[in-house]
Amino acid sequence: MKLPLKISALPSEITISVATFLLAAGLFILLRLIFLLSYTELIGGASLSLVVQSFIIGFRFDAVIISFIVLPLLLISHLPFINLSKSKNQNVFVAILTALFSLITFMGLADIAFFENFGSHLNFWAVEYLNHPELFLHTVTNAEGFWPVMVTWLIISVALFLALKNIFHRLGKFNDSASKTVKTILFVCSIVLLGFLIRGRAGIKPLDWGEAFFSDNQFINQLSLNPVFTLSHSIYEELKDGHTLADDEIRFQFYDKDEAFHNVRNLLGITDSIDKNQISLVRQTDPVDRPAFMPNIVIVIMESWTASKIGVFGGEEGISPVFDSL
Repeated sequence: MKLPLKISALPSEITISVATFLLAAGLFILLRLIFLLSYTELIGGASLSLVVQSFIIGFRFDAVIISFIVLPLLLISHLPFINLSKSKNQNVFVAILTALFSLITFMGLADIAFFENFGSHLNFWAVEYLNHPELFLHTVTNAEGFWPVMVTWLIISVALFLALKNIFHRLGKFNDSASKTVKTILFVCSIVLLGFLIRGRAGIKPLDWGEAFFSDNQFINQLSLNPVFTLSHSIYEELKDGHTLADDEIRFQFYDKDEAFHNVRNLLGITDSIDKNQISLVRQTDPVDRPAFMPNIVIVIMESWTASKIGVFGGEEGISPVFDSL
């Protein structure tokens, strides 16, 4: 069977989904480019090829988020009572997609300020105070560069709206001539492809942000990551561990004050009377079991490291030479 070559001969559901995917991919490239230009001083001696490789790896993370958006669009648009040639249906899709893309844009721009303060992309810290809206809004609106970010966000959002409206207006009116067999094949292939992109790779485990750390330049590694991916992944992990956004008593476990005071006194060997209102933890202790020599002790605590990437554990990428030398 020979598939039609003309775009106008393809089902409008497919062409609109592809165009939406490409638009979202372009949006993420733009946001990653803005992120790069905001921290050019951190590039260091990284070559252009490393930057390009970072964008390529970043597309894998972008594709996960985009596929989660395009998949429902593809499924819903194939329902028998949905006609994409009707302006009413087009307007509904355009409104929903504009809202989603606008939110993604805001998160991408906010991620730049978040990275400046925390040295990482958006994560659970960005949303754990949502149950205190007055504190959250005060922190956001008083952040440096808030209004320029809002203007940029508004401009990009309007551009996205116009682009989506043009996509649905032009492609939604296609009077495709493809047979039912061809439509079915294209639909099934599209679903399989989106499912693969959501997983991010063919292995047993889905794509994880550890894949972004391919270089010994940490900024280049961070450039690969997608803030929407890191935020959603972080929230999922926190909720899976039983944490919540709603209850401070659950999120933060505190000692009883008297118990904490008692434990600290015992740990520091403090026996004298102390005014609780003027507590100072600065104390000179003289342990009984002090060794005869002064040992040099280095404690290394590593978190979120993939052992397979580390040289001493068999990694071949050469991204941990200093750690390996220890």
